[in-house]
Amino acid sequence: MQVGRETHVDVPREYDFEAILDRFYWRFMNHSCDPTVFVRQHAVMALKPVDIGQDITFNYNTTEFDMAEPFACRCGSGRCTGRVQGFRHLPGEERRRLKPWLAAHLATAAR
Repeated sequence: MQVGRETHVDVPREYDFEAILDRFYWRFMNHSCDPTVFVRQHAVMALKPVDIGQDITFNYNTTEFDMAEPFACRCGSGRCTGRVQGFRHLPGEERRRLKPWLAAHLATAAR
């Protein structure tokens, strides 16, 4: 997950699976073009009620400027962009729509 202009975070190799589940829960959040949450610094904020057992998803384009491994989205949302490549690749209309949920390092790119 990108947390700064040139900074990404990942799980340190020395942690076992149980520690990863306890300390790095964000690692298991998937992408959706119609997400349940957004990420603000180190906080995960709900966009709508989340049912027990429902996936916690966020829009990768709100944290990633230019993804190293773009992928075809299959979220099934009516807002699906089709291909997730990062904020840099979004058309102006989609950039403006995502502006309230952008990570700080992308907020200046939205102007």
